[in-house]
Amino acid sequence: MIGAVMNHIRCQVLSGRTSIEYTAQSLGTSVRSLQREMNASGRNFRDMVSEARVERAIELLRDNQNTVTAISSTLGYSSSAHFARAFRKNVGLSPLEFRNRFPA
Repeated sequence: MIGAVMNHIRCQVLSGRTSIEYTAQSLGTSVRSLQREMNASGRNFRDMVSEARVERAIELLRDNQNTVTAISSTLGYSSSAHFARAFRKNVGLSPLEFRNRFPA
């Protein structure tokens, strides 16, 4: 089930909006049942969304056609500063440092 949740989250990240309610509904379960399932596997929705956003950010950063501001907006962050903080927390580099260190 966790694999299905992560796949669904990845699809939501592509649209720029994520919701545990929508995920649960799409998987035919309640929010609480979904939370129990994730907790049993040691995961939570917020961390899974963060993981999916970072995965997508890495893809977009390797494509030099996107600005950091555009990427942050695409991924649903309220500002590029929030995106940069979240990216640095997960990857250990700022988005620009990552792009410069790991070009396409």
